[in-house]
Amino acid sequence: MAFLIQYFYVVGACQFAMEGVHLLVTLSHGITRVWKKWLMLAIGWGLPLLISVIAIIIATDGYGPPSPLQKFCWLSFKIGTWWSMHIPIGLVQLFGIVCVIVIGVLQNRVKDSSDEEEYKTFKSNFVAFVCVLILYIVTWLFAFMELDPFKTKMPYLFLIFHALLGIVISLLYCTLNYQVRLKLKTKISPN
Repeated sequence: MAFLIQYFYVVGACQFAMEGVHLLVTLSHGITRVWKKWLMLAIGWGLPLLISVIAIIIATDGYGPPSPLQKFCWLSFKIGTWWSMHIPIGLVQLFGIVCVIVIGVLQNRVKDSSDEEEYKTFKSNFVAFVCVLILYIVTWLFAFMELDPFKTKMPYLFLIFHALLGIVISLLYCTLNYQVRLKLKTKISPN
């Protein structure tokens, strides 16, 4: 169970990194650039599998409860398998910050070279990315603070913020997204 939890958390981080890459490609090649789906699948799903498999091969004893008396199933703090999940997530957060800085500096390029609708789409995606990045960093700060076993409130705060992160992602990327609203508008009234 700990392997699957680790895998899906790292998948979420890699998918978030792919959103940053998508914004950078949009910035450098234009809105209409077509992505290679196999590359996105390899990075978004294959890289986390590779990280998780390497971690379980190196430290099989670090997965699951260290003794039968404990009722939880998670990565071990003592052996260090906990870091096989948190290092990739920390790197994704740093990558997200770099993406925001680069995009923030170069976004005038998109504004000058595209029409109004393309710029609204890019701006909507960029604002959503920044909002999710901030909440993502705050959420995982609570996870990083779990190292101290006496801080029992941190896992609860992590879960609350992680659930909030899911709600914010669905709102920003589905409900409030400019492209989605435009597509719904054309489906509802096909004039």
